[in-house]
Amino acid sequence: MMKRVLALFLILTFLLAGLSLTQEGRAQGTKWTIMVYMAADNNLEDMSVHDFEEMSQIGSTENVKIVVQYDRKPGEPDANPDWTTTKRFLVQEGDEPLPSYQIEDIGEAAMDDPNTLVDFVDWAMSGFPADHYFLVLWDHGLSWQGLVKDESNSSNYLTTPELGAALQQIVADNGGRRLDIVGFDTCRTTLEIMYEIRDYVDFIVGSEKDEDARGWAYDGFLGPLVADPSMTPLELSREVVDSFIEEYEGLSSYSAILSSINATRIDSLVESLDDLVWDMYHFIPYFGEEIRAAWNDTEKYEVDERDLFDLADELINHVDNVRIERKAEVVKSHVLFAVAYERHWDNEQDAKGVRLIDAHGISLSYPTSQVLTSYNDLAFSIDTLWDEYLDYYLVSGKNVSFLDVVGSNLDLNGDSLNDTMAVTLTSDIDGYVEYEIHRSDEFVKEGRVDVTTGEPETIVYSPLVPGYYNYYFYLFNDTGYLRNYTTIMSNEMSRDPVLYEEALCVEGIIAVYGRARDEKGGNLADATIVMRNVDTSETLEATTNESGYAFEIVFPRWMQAGDTVEINASYEGRVGGVSFVVPRSPLDMSYDVVVDVGAVSGQFDLALIILILAIAIVASVVLTSRLVRPKGMETGPERSDVPRPSNECGICGAEINLGTFSVQCSSCGSVYHSACVKGRKRCPSCRKALI
Repeated sequence: MMKRVLALFLILTFLLAGLSLTQEGRAQGTKWTIMVYMAADNNLEDMSVHDFEEMSQIGSTENVKIVVQYDRKPGEPDANPDWTTTKRFLVQEGDEPLPSYQIEDIGEAAMDDPNTLVDFVDWAMSGFPADHYFLVLWDHGLSWQGLVKDESNSSNYLTTPELGAALQQIVADNGGRRLDIVGFDTCRTTLEIMYEIRDYVDFIVGSEKDEDARGWAYDGFLGPLVADPSMTPLELSREVVDSFIEEYEGLSSYSAILSSINATRIDSLVESLDDLVWDMYHFIPYFGEEIRAAWNDTEKYEVDERDLFDLADELINHVDNVRIERKAEVVKSHVLFAVAYERHWDNEQDAKGVRLIDAHGISLSYPTSQVLTSYNDLAFSIDTLWDEYLDYYLVSGKNVSFLDVVGSNLDLNGDSLNDTMAVTLTSDIDGYVEYEIHRSDEFVKEGRVDVTTGEPETIVYSPLVPGYYNYYFYLFNDTGYLRNYTTIMSNEMSRDPVLYEEALCVEGIIAVYGRARDEKGGNLADATIVMRNVDTSETLEATTNESGYAFEIVFPRWMQAGDTVEINASYEGRVGGVSFVVPRSPLDMSYDVVVDVGAVSGQFDLALIILILAIAIVASVVLTSRLVRPKGMETGPERSDVPRPSNECGICGAEINLGTFSVQCSSCGSVYHSACVKGRKRCPSCRKALI
């Protein structure tokens, strides 16, 4: 038995020791492996030497490994001995791009071959395992067409679909583990590229326009990473962006921008864009000129790339259509959501005239002529309508059909209030009408009705919520292209004295009620209440009673959502007031108006003070004549049934002497020092009015 216990103890001790070693090993393991795919077999070779030296200024550490696969161009040795094969380096501090520092030579590799990229990343991830992996693609970039130009191998590019396939294979080879960051130290990293690789990476770092040929500032972000290897992928991507802008701001001949994009949010962005593009595509026959004007005014970069956020903004500015506006706003919000971090510097004297005034971090190709057929091979083209739109949007001319729209308000329940709206449509073509109904600017309903030439169709709607309702009608022909866009803007019509009755609305009675109170909360009866619509200048008036005041309003005729309403109360020369903005869907509303009884309205101040002083003097003289008799005057017998005013203050108890300012109640005869009843309106004894 003891042997079994001892054996179990030894096994447990061994397991605990192993667990401790494992945890210690993880704590001390590599945090980041930086994998740089440096394709310099082209005219960027001299820049590659500079960037390698920036990496070696920092060098690898226990927590950060800097691994480079480096291909150079024959015959251009720069400042170092020339070599033409493809070499791999584990960059240490002080290393140079020389064969003596290599850890492997793989011969002349075709860097534009996706299999070469897969081999490198698989080798780096297996040979230098880490908690996080950052792949940097270093070379020329041709937007959606590709990147990584290898002049020793037919000068081809690694195409965007090939890049997507390579990253898919890398993730599969490494147990489904996504890369933390893929960085493009290249020109023009557009949305098409991001969409192609979105499933294989968490963050994408790139420029939506051309980069300065000198590329990234590697020492600028590797230094902070080595100092703090616990950085998250987002934090490191921010360091890359910051170091890049700080390298060129005020020094480069070109404007500069770099962005960190959350790849997990690209799908929702593209879905919102595709929804917008559907309308852009089908609205071209009617809004073609406006859409092309928006395209022309969108911020454009060196070739055909345009900022996506600015495109949506320009569509809102140029196309007077509520559906385009709504969908464009959604795209803008998704751009801001997807861009995790972005910085740019706008060089007013950019050597190519490219400005960054409306840059937001993501661009896409929007050419001035028909795109290459290879564009159709992109996942972005396959999954969206964008490529079809690009083939169609340059069509000129406007094709308009007739759509007659007549609206009316109905009172079906006989209570003298509109409860139903009816709109009759008549078209001169066969097709269908899609419509939207908004209460003010809030979308509430949409629908579709088929139309036949010359035959009226009626849309009837009886909403429960009162208000003005705007209607938007889209007439499409049988092939699905917009041929007419017509609106009934009831909000605007309601303010027009001529069109007022034609505004479509559902009416309801809303009570506005409350009380007039003094500053202590006391109810004020007989106060005058004036309610005024500031937007229309219409007024209503009432007098408060013990229950306060109440107005019954026909909404939205007397007031509508967004109007400012003032409620003012006046009471014995005192005034008070409140104001409010009518909500979108108002219910009965209560507003108490406080009247400061201690304050007197301006023009009455002096007259009221003089009146009070005069009354006090008269009262004092009368009181003195009653209480002070001349010496020797005989007095008759006192009568107990006749009230005799006291010459003592009813509040402080002190005697009221001749010449003292005093006030006597006309109802009960009580006398008070004027100072003791200052500000009081009623007698403290009988509660009657005090004069």
